[in-house]
Amino acid sequence: MSDLLDYLTAPTLSQAPVIPKGVFAQVLNIWLRQFSKFNQLAEPATQTVVGSKTYPLGPGTDLPKTHPAFPITRLLGSGVQSTRGYFSSIRFGAARAWVNINVTHGAFFESGPLQRWIRNAGFEPQYHQNAASEYEERQRLQYQLQLYKQLHGSLKGRRVRLTHRTAKVDGNQKDIIKVISGLATQKDGVPDKGERPPDNPPRVHPDALEFGAKCQEVKFYDRSKGDHVTVFDYFHKAYPELPVRRNELVVNVGSKLKPAYYPVSLCDIVEGQNYRPKLSENQTREMIQFALLNPIKSVDCITQHGFERIGLHGPGGSRPPPHAELLNPAAGLAVTQGRILAGPSVHYGNGRVDKQQGKWNLVNAGKYSTSGRPAVWAFLPIGRLKGAGTERWGKMAGELKQLMAKRGFTHSDSTTLTHVLAPCEPPLTRQAMATRLKELRKKGYNLLFVLLRDKNADTYSVVKTAADITAGIHTICMVEPNIPRFDSQRFDNILLKANLKQGGVNHTLKFPALEILSKWRAMIVGLDVTHSPPGAGNATPSIVGMVANIDGNLAQWPATISFQSQENEEIVSRMDSFDKLLGPHLTRYASKNASKKYPEVLIVYRDGVSEGQYDHVIDYEYTQIRAVCEKMYGSKNQPLPKISIIVVGKRHHTRFYPREAENADHKGNTLPGTVVDRSITSQFLWEFYLQAHEAIQGTARPAHYVVVVDEFFGPTFALPQNRPRTQPPYQNAADVLEALTHGLSYALGRSTRSAGVCTPARLADKVCDRARCYINAGLKPHEVVISDALKDTMFYT
Repeated sequence: MSDLLDYLTAPTLSQAPVIPKGVFAQVLNIWLRQFSKFNQLAEPATQTVVGSKTYPLGPGTDLPKTHPAFPITRLLGSGVQSTRGYFSSIRFGAARAWVNINVTHGAFFESGPLQRWIRNAGFEPQYHQNAASEYEERQRLQYQLQLYKQLHGSLKGRRVRLTHRTAKVDGNQKDIIKVISGLATQKDGVPDKGERPPDNPPRVHPDALEFGAKCQEVKFYDRSKGDHVTVFDYFHKAYPELPVRRNELVVNVGSKLKPAYYPVSLCDIVEGQNYRPKLSENQTREMIQFALLNPIKSVDCITQHGFERIGLHGPGGSRPPPHAELLNPAAGLAVTQGRILAGPSVHYGNGRVDKQQGKWNLVNAGKYSTSGRPAVWAFLPIGRLKGAGTERWGKMAGELKQLMAKRGFTHSDSTTLTHVLAPCEPPLTRQAMATRLKELRKKGYNLLFVLLRDKNADTYSVVKTAADITAGIHTICMVEPNIPRFDSQRFDNILLKANLKQGGVNHTLKFPALEILSKWRAMIVGLDVTHSPPGAGNATPSIVGMVANIDGNLAQWPATISFQSQENEEIVSRMDSFDKLLGPHLTRYASKNASKKYPEVLIVYRDGVSEGQYDHVIDYEYTQIRAVCEKMYGSKNQPLPKISIIVVGKRHHTRFYPREAENADHKGNTLPGTVVDRSITSQFLWEFYLQAHEAIQGTARPAHYVVVVDEFFGPTFALPQNRPRTQPPYQNAADVLEALTHGLSYALGRSTRSAGVCTPARLADKVCDRARCYINAGLKPHEVVISDALKDTMFYT
């Protein structure tokens, strides 16, 4: 420990001893989580540990309704429940180590009877009438087989408690816990190639389904009888009081080769089993509602419940358990110094608009700063509109035109083209949608407001793929049933997107650090890498998205897309990837300025990188960016640019809570512009936390920025005369970078709020989401080529 303390208290990195920081952090985290691990192994268990998160469970975890952490669980539907727990991790700061703790919410299998879970999760077939024909019977069996095949996969690895008996251990009766390997199947007991056949293998009736054989269809060898008996006969005779049914499902808690069968009615799902599949839309909505905690309640949960749960305090704030004495935890949350940065001024066509707490209103904004290309637009329904829908949307088209005039949105009001088109009839295929959109583009349309019947991800993917890749026409999707009448605020937000798609500028910003773009000829770049979601059946190589501004207005951020060579590959390491990603942006920048030169500074905001990958960003991505610049800049005999790379972190557990009312908003969160760059941050790593936005709900999460490469800010603004002029003055390079990053958070043209992460990082993430739509619609990575008609505008809004 003395080596670690010497490292943390060293005045400079050169004077610090060389230590394996990752090993120290790992050892301390193992030590930190021992308390939770012991409680997980206790009889009965009172906690479960999932990675760095601890969740209460079992007896003794019930809290009074007045407790801030009440309730601990909520049912999400379909056999899934959410549990409130606590994240904890060791962090190294200036001169000391910290325990980072935060409230977290996890998804778990709903505990209780397995038979009830199967029904709640939707795996119990529903039949409204008997099959009327042989064809309908085949359809019914096929449906049942698919359902049980999914259930087989869902139950694999689940721990269940047997309800009909217990085991005697050391004179005490204890529950018998088994692990399910799946449902009973036709292949149970059948050896794979090279395996030895088992003695007396089970017998599954040949008419049983491949997955999901029933109690009367499965026989196993009963040694006491010296013969095979069905699962139903065995339990009916051995336990006549149990309600075992002939047609109930059987689970295998042994192996495929040597199965052990139990009816589902005799199994209970053990509490605290992590649910890994992607949540449905309804489950996600319930999860979000449960996880919403205001700052005051979040602090109370941590201090009154979390400290005790992770073992930093004893019950009621008493002395901590022995494992925590080495950590020597403080009595409460740490106090750190923060500052509140002034936001940029926001300007529309009529001048500056008033903003409060990171947001502003369009009511008095008037016209956009610059209108885009004239729009030939229409509403395009997907499926028929209900009732008097066509008439209703025709009326709304007239109201929308009035709003367009108010905002200065230019459009071509052709008398030969209608504003409400005939619907696209289902089934909606990518080819059919592309054909329809190409026909509309030939007629002269260049902007379509697509009216969807619901928030169907597949339909959305088809529309965007056909429009962006094949037809080359801008689209804005809306859910038609959610818009019963014309709402000026809703359509104002829609027109913000529309003006950007047409190449316009909604608002401009003014703040001193913005002169970096003109005085030092800097180009701002956003870069992100995303991966297939957990449990995705159509896993694809990781997707890379890049955006870059084209001028100082910070309105247009054209995008480029590339694909990694494999799935879950975080780092972009191939030269050809950066040729495709960065090359077009450099060329576009040169074409947009009078000197026809490439930018002299590249400021890259890199999203989607874990802490352990910082060195890889330097070793691979920085090297490849530099190689692309050497090739392109060399062709123009232009000096290489100065490159700075800032990693943006969103998924972390650091939160800040204001101590004084004057530094808090009306919800109790810190004010927009709050920055923390000392005390809890490393003394050797250039990093800062910035909360640029007002949280709409819950507790605000600041963005975490880490400078991994700096060839511009430090060398340039070390000289006071180079620092932008402002009151109060910037004191150093860190002030300049923080002010620039804060200002960029207001540049998201599709919104009237500052963003939680700076605009280039936010839009690079949006690009990856859009590329995922193309893959979901059936395109292969090499087929993802954006139409030339959209390459210079924000096609991903």
